[in-house]
Amino acid sequence: MSIDLIDREDTMIQATMFNETANKWYPKVEENKVYIFANGKVGLANKKFSSIKNDYSLTFGLETEI
Repeated sequence: MSIDLIDREDTMIQATMFNETANKWYPKVEENKVYIFANGKVGLANKKFSSIKNDYSLTFGLETEI
C-alpha cells in the first residue's frame, strides 16, 4: 500500500507499507487527517512508481507507530 503524505509546508512524499503493516494501518488512516509517524525508514524514491517530485520516500514496517 502506498500513501501520499503532505506536511504543513506543502512538501509531499510517498510512503509505502507492506503486508502486515498495511493490514494494520490501512483501516485506521484516513484522507485529509493529521498524523504523526514514528520509526519509518527514509530511502531514495523510485520515480518509476511515484508521481511525487521528491528524491526521497518513506517505508513503514512493523516497528512503525502512527
